[in-house]
Amino acid sequence: MNIDTIYNDFVTKLLPQIQQGLTITKEYFGDLFGRYIKYLIITNSIWAIIGLILFITGIVLLIKFQKIIRESWGNYSSEFMGIVVPFIISIMIISGSVIFLANVDNLIKDIYIPEVRIIEIISNYNND
Repeated sequence: MNIDTIYNDFVTKLLPQIQQGLTITKEYFGDLFGRYIKYLIITNSIWAIIGLILFITGIVLLIKFQKIIRESWGNYSSEFMGIVVPFIISIMIISGSVIFLANVDNLIKDIYIPEVRIIEIISNYNND
């Protein structure tokens, strides 16, 4: 067997078989697209809930912290209670609100215009 025969057999017999196996049907693509959108909806919902929990926890801690400061002013180190705790609570509130708002925006896109979300994700992968 020479190289020309092997090449011709590959091009005429094996390559069409490989190409047929790699072809994605419309039904499969639609199913895959739908499942991926459902995955995006679930993950964005979970992150939005986490962000909301952080935000609400930060607000509740801020209210309790102000109450503790009013009741027992002077019992704690002023640096810790006056600087560190409010800073940590502020970080919780800010990060919770950013996580919540970013994921709610993506969640709305996932539900109402899923094609745009897929295009955004593909373009983000192409930029990396």
